[in-house]
Amino acid sequence: MISIIIDSTAYLTRREAQELGVTVLPAVFYTPEKVFEEGFIEENDDFEEVLARGGCRTCHTNATLFYGEFERQIRQGNEVLCVTISSRLSGTYSSACLAASQLNSPDIAIVDSLTTAGGLFSLVKAARRLAGEGRGLWEIARELERMRERVSIAFSVDDMGPLRRSGRLGVVRQSVGTILNLRPILLLKNGTVHAQGTARGGAGQIEEIIKAIPQDAEEIFIHYISNHFQAVRLYLQLKEKMYTAKISHRKLGPVLGVHLGLGVIGATWIK
Repeated sequence: MISIIIDSTAYLTRREAQELGVTVLPAVFYTPEKVFEEGFIEENDDFEEVLARGGCRTCHTNATLFYGEFERQIRQGNEVLCVTISSRLSGTYSSACLAASQLNSPDIAIVDSLTTAGGLFSLVKAARRLAGEGRGLWEIARELERMRERVSIAFSVDDMGPLRRSGRLGVVRQSVGTILNLRPILLLKNGTVHAQGTARGGAGQIEEIIKAIPQDAEEIFIHYISNHFQAVRLYLQLKEKMYTAKISHRKLGPVLGVHLGLGVIGATWIK
C-alpha cells in the first residue's frame, strides 16, 4: 500500500484527510508566550486573534516528525509518498528529504509541490486517485512533478508588511505597497511569489484575480482568512464566468496567515 504524507499547509479538514487516507504532519506557529501546532482547518481555534496581536513566527514541519512517520509506515510494509509545500517557501521539503536519507529506503518518494494550500490539496487528490488505479510509487511521484506545472495561485493582500517580513517575496519589488487603496496582485509561480500588477480596492482585487484564471481551469479553490465577504464575492463572480470549473472556497490557516496577513484573498487553479 502507498501511504501519503503531507504537511498542514494543504489545509484539509479532518474528514477529508480520512477520506483520502493521508497523514497530515503539522507546521508550527508561535508567539513569545506559546507554541501552537497547526491543525486541520476546523481545529485551529481563533488563530486570527493570535495573529492580530502580532509577534507571531512560524517553523516548518521538522525532520524528526517526518522520520518517525516514515519509519512507522515502512515498518508496516507500506511505501511512502510525501508531498510538501514549495521548497522555495519553507524548509519542510528539506526536512522530509533529510528524514528519508536517514532511513535510506527505496520505498520513500519525496515530491516538492512548488505550491501550497489548494495547489497542494489538488496534488494530494491526484496522488490518491493514481494510487487507486494501481500506479507505482515512483510513477506517481513523476506524474505529480508534471502536474505541478499546471497549478497556479493568484492572490492579493491588504498589507504587504507580513510578506516583506517573511522574506518570501521572491522577485516582487520592495516598493509594491498598499497605499492609496491600491492592492498588489501576486502570483505563486515556480514556487516563488511574483508581482502581477495592482488593483484599486476590493472590487479591483476580484477583477484582477479573475483575469489571471484561464478559462480552461478544471478546478478552482478560493482562499481567504478573515475576508469572508470577499471570498463569497469572488465565488459568485467566478460561478458566473467559469461555467465548467469546479469551484469551492477554503479558509487558510495560521502558518500562511503569519506570512500573508489576515486580509488575504486569492484563488488556486489547475488547468
